[in-house]
Amino acid sequence: RAETMHAVQTHVEGILSGSVPANRWIRLAAERWQRDMRRSDLRMDWEVVDRAGGFIQSLRLVGDSAGQAWRLLPWQQWLVAGCVGWMLGDLPRTRMCLCQVARKNGKSTLAAGLCLWELIGKQTPGRKVYVIANKKEQAEIVLNTARDMARPLPDTDVLWRSIRTPWGDMSAQTAAEKSLDGLDPSLWVGDEVAEWRGEFIAKLETATVGRKSALGLLI
Repeated sequence: RAETMHAVQTHVEGILSGSVPANRWIRLAAERWQRDMRRSDLRMDWEVVDRAGGFIQSLRLVGDSAGQAWRLLPWQQWLVAGCVGWMLGDLPRTRMCLCQVARKNGKSTLAAGLCLWELIGKQTPGRKVYVIANKKEQAEIVLNTARDMARPLPDTDVLWRSIRTPWGDMSAQTAAEKSLDGLDPSLWVGDEVAEWRGEFIAKLETATVGRKSALGLLI
């Protein structure tokens, strides 16, 4: 736990000092992080962050990196902490996260890891995980990455277009009005959201209001 906390805080402090290259928006996020760490009404649950990071790093990498150990980079540890660690009272504070990095920097792989943490690692019943994009083929990139990672895991059925576990399931959807009707996600990943047309993000936000804990990840 201390190692994770140190890695995240060192990364944030590096952004603010200028030793870690960052644009204006990343610096603003780092400043907000430091302010939030001082707030009395918020707390960072480093135990959950450590568990989530440990679970994600226990998954096997796929594709060109197949067989290699997964070591989360500092920016990835920071993102995981922001997604799963902040608590406001007894409830998770973060309901939506925006991850914008250049192509081929592992955001789909990290999104797949977070999906499997939600679906399997937390071991909480009633999980509904969706990957959503304009085209089904795009949404299936994260899904298929998660499918390959999940194959060795116990109590996990890796099907053609979904993953089923005792705690819930994961599938891909298109960003269309009808396909999003009736969804009740505990975690949804919006892929290539810059290409979305319509009020889909607002619709997904309202779809999660019935859950005390739900997260939207935009990549």
